[in-house]
Amino acid sequence: MQIQFRRLRLWLWVLGLVVLIAGYVNGFTAPDQFAHALAPALKRLEELAQTGRQSGEGVGVGTIFVNNAMVAVLMMAAGVLAGIVPVLILWFNGLLMGYVVQVGAAHLGVSAWRVLAFAMLPHGVLELAGLLWAASWGLYLGYVALYAVYDRVRAAATGLRAIARPRLRRELRRAALRIPALLVILLAAAWVEVHVTPGLMARGLNVSP
Repeated sequence: MQIQFRRLRLWLWVLGLVVLIAGYVNGFTAPDQFAHALAPALKRLEELAQTGRQSGEGVGVGTIFVNNAMVAVLMMAAGVLAGIVPVLILWFNGLLMGYVVQVGAAHLGVSAWRVLAFAMLPHGVLELAGLLWAASWGLYLGYVALYAVYDRVRAAATGLRAIARPRLRRELRRAALRIPALLVILLAAAWVEVHVTPGLMARGLNVSP
């Protein structure tokens, strides 16, 4: 039974990756269509970057970390609502990435893969791994919550005993125990974004850090 649910979480992680890629493709292929919807998020990113420049690298790392940590914990906790929130957040993050890569490449006059490689992937590998991990747990908790409701309704209607499945309260505790490891990953991603990515952008894209 435990192996079965581990396999399920793996498939939910793959589902999250597909949603993220779908959002990326949407933002990359139709940036004009989503420009207005993404404006608040882009403004927020600029404010985070400005805070880091004005207040120092330590504050910049902390600001980025707190922002990403809040998003990740939200995806895990709100996943109990049928898994809708993690899917929407992943798609939106992919959409934002695709938009930034396309618009950034056009603005700098370089290929999109260079923007992706030098501006996104250095910290994005860790950051996206953490967010996908959080989303997969959120989707899993949504699955458990849905079947908990289904089993209760089925038992009330038919008198049949519920099928043995993971219990939501126990799975919430298990998810909570994984939050510290998730936060370490996101902290590392924030450190790379502040200390490593700007230098790579300067060398690979001729952008001043």
